[in-house]
Amino acid sequence: PRYHQASARDPKVFQDETGRFHMLLTTSLMDQGENGFHPGCLARLTSDDLLTWREEEPLVVLETQVQPECSDYFRYGGRYYLTYGDTGLVRYFISDQPLGPWRAPQGADNQVVGSHYRVPKCAQWKDGRLIFAGFYIDKEVEWGGTIHFYQAQARPDGSLEFAPLPEGAALL
Repeated sequence: PRYHQASARDPKVFQDETGRFHMLLTTSLMDQGENGFHPGCLARLTSDDLLTWREEEPLVVLETQVQPECSDYFRYGGRYYLTYGDTGLVRYFISDQPLGPWRAPQGADNQVVGSHYRVPKCAQWKDGRLIFAGFYIDKEVEWGGTIHFYQAQARPDGSLEFAPLPEGAALL
């Protein structure tokens, strides 16, 4: 009841270092809304067996009504990263702890790649690079498009620097 159940979507499941599973869901908090303001959030549930789930505190509550869509979560270089869609942009947060507190990078843009890059998912490549795969919407379709690959490297402060993946076309 604390969440806007009709909008709960985009599950992301990951396993932490202890073996516990976490499921993130895009939604809004209904019990904290004042004057019709219901902040977007990533609800979090946990499970030891992938069958029985327990509601936990949200992983992230935004200061806007925009719901953080199509999240991704990963560890890289001793830090934890959380990406999410935000009205045609993909943003990211950094944390030194597995479940936050989360922060936007200091003095750097917290966008993944740039505007209109959709639903990127990230994996660490065998040579240590982070590889993002997402798409740009093709003009002739309503949703979906051409996949584009980018690589990212972490700066000393944890912020990410993005560049086109040189061998991206070969991965298709």
